[in-house]
Amino acid sequence: ATLFGLPDIWQMMWLSLFTGVGSTLLAVIAAFCILATFYESSLLGKIQGVLSPFLVFPHAAAAISLLFVVSPSGIFAAVTTRLNAYFSHAFTTPFVNEISEMALPAANDGTLLYDSLGLSILIALSLKELPFILLMTLSVMSQPLVKKKLTGYVKVGTALGYSPTASFFKLVLPTIFSQIKLPLLAVLVFATSNVEIPLILGPNNPSTLAVAIMHWFNHIDLSMRLLASSAAVVQVAVSAVAVLLFFGIERLVTYTGKRSLSGGNRYFADVVLRACGFAIMAFYIILICTVVYTVVVYSFAKQWHFPLLLPEGLTLLHWNTATSALTTPLINTLLLGALVSTTSLVLVLFTLESEQLKPARALASNAFSVSLFLPLLVPGVAFLYGLVWFQQLVFQNAVWFHTYVAHMVYVVPYVFLSMAVAYRKFDNRYAMVAQSLGKTPWQVFYHVKLPSLFSAIMVAWA
Repeated sequence: ATLFGLPDIWQMMWLSLFTGVGSTLLAVIAAFCILATFYESSLLGKIQGVLSPFLVFPHAAAAISLLFVVSPSGIFAAVTTRLNAYFSHAFTTPFVNEISEMALPAANDGTLLYDSLGLSILIALSLKELPFILLMTLSVMSQPLVKKKLTGYVKVGTALGYSPTASFFKLVLPTIFSQIKLPLLAVLVFATSNVEIPLILGPNNPSTLAVAIMHWFNHIDLSMRLLASSAAVVQVAVSAVAVLLFFGIERLVTYTGKRSLSGGNRYFADVVLRACGFAIMAFYIILICTVVYTVVVYSFAKQWHFPLLLPEGLTLLHWNTATSALTTPLINTLLLGALVSTTSLVLVLFTLESEQLKPARALASNAFSVSLFLPLLVPGVAFLYGLVWFQQLVFQNAVWFHTYVAHMVYVVPYVFLSMAVAYRKFDNRYAMVAQSLGKTPWQVFYHVKLPSLFSAIMVAWA
């Protein structure tokens, strides 16, 4: 009763629902545009290599980096201002000046940040979710049986005169969508209950429901934890509504897609979709470069006034201050990360090897997929705060153990998706040659597969 008596509770729920569903749809559309554009291109492997490290890029770091880039005094605004000044000095005619002002608007006024609609949250979440969805789809498409089937479908489509884009959306995507639906739902649930990005980029009055739950749970008044627990249950309901909306949109797209399939059109908005695919990748690469540049330079900058593109001086003061203050947290972070990543990687490698030595039946494979992604279908704030309540009842002093378990729940699925693509693409002829020379499966795994997949293993571990 207290929760629903709050004046902004419905707006909090709507903000969580809108940003979660909107960001997921935007990321899905962008990922499919990229795949349709580069599906049969040699650039797809390079794109996968570029986006793979950002699969585990921390959400808080991504939000802070994006804040540096798109703020009113960020690098984009500085570049725009400098270009405006250059064109104003290079050309003197009023007509050219007018055109340059139209083409290069004034510096960002910051309306995108902390907006009441949550557009900054939506964009940041979609940028963070895009690599996950893309690599997850590639993981499914790289499975030997699926890859063989898709190759045959595309050849038939090409023989019948269908364009590569039309072949992807009419033949490839309907074949693999059922296998990527569960991870997409995990992305959707995560987006509706994410805390870090809305906390840094979103509105504060009111905030999203997940951010409010965090504030209430950490409030100095311990009775607020009861309110936070009620809100956590409501967060589960919000995520459930988002899932229902996803199924409704899926039904609508399926109905429209069947009508398009029966129409016999050999093209599928090829020019528009390919342009979108190239534009998205270009924007993503530019954004990544500017984010890395801005964060690194800010860490050494003595003073960096707008609209300069370089700081006025360099200093190690920031690094010295951070190093002295963060020694213990840094050691804890590295130790926890190394333990969780190593354990997850060992489990995933044995799982993928078992999958190749003795493929599971369809029922067991589906059960494994559900068990792998099921924790991701539960809103994080509900699960983690439930874990806190449980920790106060059982093993009260085992802080490291509970933190380790909470990390494992979320790290194992990401490591699996990161490793599955490379592991399933491994040329098994090497293993067959080793076995023909009398080597055991363990020797093949240790001496042949692990050295060959070392780079992919290190990326997944990192």
